Amino acid sequence: MLWINVVTDGIQDKTLVFSKEESWIFKLKPKTFSVWFIDKIQIFRILYFSILMGLMIVGMFYHLLQTTSLEVAITVTFLSTIFVQWANGWQSVREFPFFYNILENFKANPYIYIATAFVGLPVQVALIYLLPDFLHCVSIPVEYWLYPLSAFMAAFIIIEIRKWFEFFIFKRLYNI
Repeated sequence: MLWINVVTDGIQDKTLVFSKEESWIFKLKPKTFSVWFIDKIQIFRILYFSILMGLMIVGMFYHLLQTTSLEVAITVTFLSTIFVQWANGWQSVREFPFFYNILENFKANPYIYIATAFVGLPVQVALIYLLPDFLHCVSIPVEYWLYPLSAFMAAFIIIEIRKWFEFFIFKRLYNI
């Protein structure tokens, strides 16, 4: 668990300070102090993502147990959890849906994508193949990388669907 925090949040959260502001947020009414940190929308977002991703990861682990060894199943599930967090980090750059304006997402904070692709991924690959005992993992065949990549895409799309839903509601409410 600590490694997942280091390789996901530890890499991506350092880049979030470079994110550009979203001017539409200033159209929202100010919140009282009691709802600054967490409100109903935030609780919904947490439950939506955590329940769907939890079910996906558990389902993936169960499927892998049926088709491969326990060690490979654990390693692939471990990698998939990291990839899910990376997708969540990429989607956190802006409140607007990623595909609403892809270029704006990259311009808003290119560092999060760079850090994930050129620091997080190489470190994770190196540890899996060069130091698997360090994380109590095993080196996995290349075809098993489809699972973490699929988990990344599923997480990314699930957040994107939620963002489009919220976008249409906020667009109507706040004329953005």
